[in-house]
Amino acid sequence: MKKILFVLLFLMMALILAIEVMGFVRLNQPDTQEEGILESISDIILAESDNMAEATIRDVIRSVVVDAQASPITSTMVVSHKIPFNSQDLVFFIRPNQIIRQGERLAAKNEKEYRSSVTGRVDRIIQNKRSTQINIVDYDQMFINARLPQQNSDRVDLGFPVVVRYNDRFLEGKISQIDMQVVEGEVGIQIVCMDDDLQIRPGSKLQIILIEDQIKGVVAIPAEALIKSQSSLNYVRLIRRDAGHSVETTPVQIGLVGDQYVQIISGISIGDWVLLP
Repeated sequence: MKKILFVLLFLMMALILAIEVMGFVRLNQPDTQEEGILESISDIILAESDNMAEATIRDVIRSVVVDAQASPITSTMVVSHKIPFNSQDLVFFIRPNQIIRQGERLAAKNEKEYRSSVTGRVDRIIQNKRSTQINIVDYDQMFINARLPQQNSDRVDLGFPVVVRYNDRFLEGKISQIDMQVVEGEVGIQIVCMDDDLQIRPGSKLQIILIEDQIKGVVAIPAEALIKSQSSLNYVRLIRRDAGHSVETTPVQIGLVGDQYVQIISGISIGDWVLLP
C-alpha cells in the first residue's frame, strides 16, 4: 500500500511539474514571437532620403547599368615634364606608380628643382642621353570609356548625369562624348569624372549607372519590403508597436522605383516600422 501511495504521489508531482512547465512555455511564447519579429525589423528602414548616405545618388533612381572598361591613361591626360638633363645628372624624388601632388618635387640638379604641375600618379620615367621625361597621369582630367546598348542610347545626351561605381566607392560624373556610329549593337560613350582620390587604374572593371530620374526629401523603403499582388496593388507588412507589435498588411502607393529603394507616396509615414522578408 505504501508503495502504491508513493507511486501515486510521484505521478501527481510529475503532473504538476509538467503543467507548470507547459504554462511557462505558453506565457513566454508571445515574447518569443515578438522577439522573432523584432529581429527582422530595421528601425531605420524609413527615412528621408536626404539623410540616406547614397539614396539620392544611386538608390532612389531608375537606372540602366552597363559594364565599362576604365582607360584613364590617354594622350589627353598624361602630363609630360621634360627635363634637359639625363638621369645620371639628376637627383630623383619620385618613382614609378607613386602618387604625387601638384607642386611636389620631381627631380633636382644642383640648385635647380623641377616640380609637378598636376596631381596624379607617376606613369613612367623616360631617359635618353640628352634629357629625361617624366609622365604623370592627371586624375583631375579622368575620362572613362563605356559601351551603351543601342536601345538605351536614345535616352542619353551630352551632360547626362551618371554614377560610377569602383569597388565599393561611388563618384558622380557626366557624359562628355557620344559616338555617332553603332558597333555590334553598342554605342561608345565617354564619361568625365572629377575626383582626386579615386585613382582608377587602367583596365579596371567599373559599373556605370545612368541617372534617369532623381528625387530628394521623400519616404523610401527597401525594395524587398514591398509586396506586390496580382491585382497590381502594393502592400507592406506594417509593425503596430502600439498594438503589441502585431503585423498588419497595409496598402501603399508607390512612386519612383530604384534598384534598392522604392518611394512611398502614401500609406506609411516616417518613423513607421515595416517587416522585411
